[in-house]
Formats: sequence, structure tokens, C-alpha cells
Amino acid sequence: EMRATMRECFLMVGLAVWLPSGVTFTAPSSAKGGRRGRSLLFGFGRQEARSLSDEELARLNPSTLAYVGDAAFELYMRTQHAWPPKALGMQQEKVVHAIRAETQAKIHDIFLVDAELLSEDERRLMKSGRNACKSRGPLRLPTAVYQSATGVECLIGYLYLQNATRCEEVLAFVADAIETDPRVR
Repeated sequence: EMRATMRECFLMVGLAVWLPSGVTFTAPSSAKGGRRGRSLLFGFGRQEARSLSDEELARLNPSTLAYVGDAAFELYMRTQHAWPPKALGMQQEKVVHAIRAETQAKIHDIFLVDAELLSEDERRLMKSGRNACKSRGPLRLPTAVYQSATGVECLIGYLYLQNATRCEEVLAFVADAIETDPRVR
């Protein structure tokens, strides 16, 4: 019987973000749109993280990519709201708003409307994630909302495992849109 530690499991799928040394706070920078002026990285590009080959990545189904994307998206949003320190309840409220399926579905719609935001391959991947979602999701939501959210998570999961730099760009856009774009609020 082989047992892996939690750290080894995260490293196997490239999720080095769990490691305490993976969180770094960078100096404030002014981003377009004024996104709180800081970038909080969470372990992308760490040497010890195992990246998947293109062949391994191609074998992952959209549901698995959405599973990884959900974790990466939530962790990104949590790190974005970790600084400056504020009441935990306020942090949690903002994170929950950001990761709700309804918010992700609105981001999905923005990605479909604004052609320059995603490449054709990224758009195709997001659509395949949306179409692969067979479950009904929470009863409080229409199926289409849940499917759109799964498509966004699939895209983020793929980018997280394939291209950390691009993933961070997409996540930064999403975080900025959640705070500033009236289509998301």
C-alpha cells in the first residue's frame, strides 16, 4: 500500500500553492483599472511543482480540469483578499461572492462577448468544459448557470496546469472584473 502525504499529492498535480513558503506578497503596483494596486502570487512557477506534459494534460477530462480550476480560483481569490488584513467575515464575504457560480457564469459571458480576452483555443476549452457538465448542480441555480461556471473553472484548471503565467493573467482579469465591471456586480 502506497500512501502519499498531502504535500506530495499537491505536488503531483502541480498545486504547490498549499505550501506556506508558496505565498509571497509583492510591492504595490498600479494595475489598469486600479485593482487594489497589488499582486499576490500563490506559488505559480515553483521549481518543486511537477508540471504535466501535453500528453498527460490531454488525458484529463473537463470535469477534472474544472475540479483543479475551482481550487486554484478559490485560492487565488483568498490570497487577493488576504491583504490588507481585515475582519475575517469581510474577507470571506468577498471571496464567496467571487467564487459563486452566478459570478463565474457572468465572467463566462464576458469571455464569450469580448473576443480579445481569450484565444480561440481557450474559448473552445471553456465551451467544452461547459458542455461536459452533466450534473444539475445546486437546485437554487438554473442548469445553464452551473454549466457556464464549470466552463470557467475548466479553463482556469487547464491554464493552471499548462501555463501559469497565462493563468495568472486570466485570474487577474477576473478579479478586476468582479470588483469593477458592472456586468458582474
